[in-house]
Amino acid sequence: MTAAEIYESMDACIERHKGIDFDVALRAVRAHAAELGRSVGRTEDDILSFYFKMSHLGDH
Repeated sequence: MTAAEIYESMDACIERHKGIDFDVALRAVRAHAAELGRSVGRTEDDILSFYFKMSHLGDH
C-alpha cells in the first residue's frame, strides 16, 4: 500500500464519519488507522500522525 493510498483511505474514512456522534466517529477512525497500520507494519499512531501531517502541508 502506498502513502497516497493510506492518505486517501484515511480521508475517505473521516469523510464517511463526519456529522455523527464524535465518540463513535473517533473510534471508527482510530480503528481504521490501526487496520491500515497493521497492513503496512506501522502503528495506529504512525498512520494518524502521517495523515494529519500530510493534510496540513498546504496550510502554510
